[in-house]
Amino acid sequence: MKILLHGAFAALCLAPLALGVLFSRWASSTPSSGSRDDVENAPDPRERRAWPASVDTVASHVVKRAPFRADRRAVVTPFRVREAAAAPVASPSRPNLVIKGILWGPDPLVLLDGLPDGLPQRLLRVGDTLGGLRVHKISPTSAVIKGMDTTWVLVLQRPGQ
Repeated sequence: MKILLHGAFAALCLAPLALGVLFSRWASSTPSSGSRDDVENAPDPRERRAWPASVDTVASHVVKRAPFRADRRAVVTPFRVREAAAAPVASPSRPNLVIKGILWGPDPLVLLDGLPDGLPQRLLRVGDTLGGLRVHKISPTSAVIKGMDTTWVLVLQRPGQ
């Protein structure tokens, strides 16, 4: 019984497809004006067309017919490629530098936070460069950082301030 139901369902689904194929064959074989001369003089669809000799010929043919325009007429205004305007270069945002600590001694170090590009805290000496920033000077309570057309004079905050 199940097999019979599956067969009937398949036939029901495939019947419209088969009818469509039969109709399309019938419609293509029926002459449009009803005269036998139209059918005899019609080109054979299996016959291959000779393609133009060059790409330039094909391009000129396409341009003349303007297939993508609603009125199928060629454009009167010539197409010109404009120079693309250079996108304005956004200056990098200024980092929010903070001194977290200073190690004082013969070769002092500064612990900087808020470095550009999300870099983590770093211990830097005088002359070190990181993310375009250069440590210019370190004193026991401050540091001078230069870079990005700016000079930062950062002061170490004491706890509770």
